[in-house]
Amino acid sequence: MKIKAILDTNVFIAGVFWKGPSFEILKAWQEQRFRLAISPPILDEYRRVLDEMMKKLPLPVLSSVLRVIELHSEMVEPVSLAKPVCGDPDDDKFLEAALTAHAGYQLRIAWIFCSADADSGITASENPFK
Repeated sequence: MKIKAILDTNVFIAGVFWKGPSFEILKAWQEQRFRLAISPPILDEYRRVLDEMMKKLPLPVLSSVLRVIELHSEMVEPVSLAKPVCGDPDDDKFLEAALTAHAGYQLRIAWIFCSADADSGITASENPFK
């Protein structure tokens, strides 16, 4: 069974625009080494930030990036947390989607992975893509 993951917006945008760890994560997804789960709020944030970046670097191919994400990801309707959990409440959307999707990992830019499990809470773990 493949790992199911949620990508933080910073990971998604960095992987689209620059080489490095985030690019390697997107490459691993493209190679089907893990399954990507998204939610409407995550997709909206990806779209908003991608639109901002495209104003700075207008490349025609970028308009198709979100369509590929939509077609090849598992769309989930996120649960609502009773109260904010993350230091930045706007980041709760990633945890909400991870809980709904039963995702094993939430990937963030600094290679910090959080395993989200409704029963056991959130715990740090190692990079599964090395």
